Amino acid sequence: MATKTISVHGKRVAVDIIGEGRPLLLVHGFPMDARMWSKQLEPLGAAAKVISPDLPGFGESELPNSVMTPANYADFLSDLLESLEINEAVTVCGLSMGGYIALEFWKRHPSLVNSLIFCHTKATSDTPEAIENRKKTADNARRKGAEDLARDMPVKLTSPDTQQNNIEVMEQLSSMIADQPGPSIAAASLGMAQRANFVSFLPDIAVPALIIAGDKDTLIPMTEMEMMAKVIPHAKFVVIKNSGHLSPMEKPNEFNQDVLAFLAR
Repeated sequence: MATKTISVHGKRVAVDIIGEGRPLLLVHGFPMDARMWSKQLEPLGAAAKVISPDLPGFGESELPNSVMTPANYADFLSDLLESLEINEAVTVCGLSMGGYIALEFWKRHPSLVNSLIFCHTKATSDTPEAIENRKKTADNARRKGAEDLARDMPVKLTSPDTQQNNIEVMEQLSSMIADQPGPSIAAASLGMAQRANFVSFLPDIAVPALIIAGDKDTLIPMTEMEMMAKVIPHAKFVVIKNSGHLSPMEKPNEFNQDVLAFLAR
């Protein structure tokens, strides 16, 4: 694996790159960084050129001086691929917030998309209540950093099976969230509150798509993702058992098998 630190529009960006072949772009969720894909890099790198960046503000990547909407992140990813001299269409795999970004990437940069993998995400926009919660999260992060999220979110993000039987994942998750800067959390949280409703666009997705849900995901229920799979013309829907919102970390073997089968289509 090669970890690069490059400059995109004058801002520092960290990105892991492993493997050869058709590019697979992994887009992490909130409030995490590329470490959430650590159990995917080598297995998926056997079948693709895996590109796993820290989104701006997260991990080792520098935060621009603005709120970061999914559309902003999507444009960043396009610029990142150009900086890396990736000149062919990619498979975009996004989890949760990463899924919102993948939808914007497809809409804004369709020529760069070969196929799509949506993990534990949804096409609907936030409700008024959810928008208020995003604002509260942003305000709290500005004042206290990631302290509260690192304490509270791991249980919300994972299944009872993970919580009881995989302390390593729970500790990794808490530590990763704790590392994220408060301003970055605020920028992403406010940006998600501004995202568009993509439901009406789903029938226009002409590339192959894989939809991955967890049967114990309490943040985005399977029904949300099943709806996406029914509306996107060339979509396959899979459910990973005993997984919460983070199947790449909770059930990496099952997740990797589903993705590898999709890539080999």
